[in-house]
Amino acid sequence: MPFPVICLIYVAGVALLFAELFVPGGVIGFLGTAVLVTSIVFAFRDHPPLFGVALSAISLVMIPSMIVWGLRRISLDASQNVEDGYTSVEEGLDELLGKEGETVTVLRPSGIAKIEGRRVDVTSENMAVEKNVAVKVVRVEGNQVIVRPIT
Repeated sequence: MPFPVICLIYVAGVALLFAELFVPGGVIGFLGTAVLVTSIVFAFRDHPPLFGVALSAISLVMIPSMIVWGLRRISLDASQNVEDGYTSVEEGLDELLGKEGETVTVLRPSGIAKIEGRRVDVTSENMAVEKNVAVKVVRVEGNQVIVRPIT
């Protein structure tokens, strides 16, 4: 088989492997690997060993580089650090303990209440609470503010 044809087969195998980075499933990657190996076998069989070694060496460098490039493309580069102001717990919720407010939405059992002029995500104690009902904060656990209707 002429060397230009072997090179075209090789390029087709590389293209299939590159496509596998974007199309999950493994079938395209398996076909690309088979085509790539076939082109290298033809290069060893029909030409001096230097051609087969060259295609193998190119594969050993290019394929891992493609995988690393693909993984970097889909991975998250930015991080959310506490120093930048990102926290998992809202500050100042402990201050609401014992305070009273009014529901802004229906609590089923979660919703929004306005407590001391501040909109807060709240949870009622296992009951539905209608809108515009007076509530009192009975517990604060992390980000969860638990309220009870005032009767």
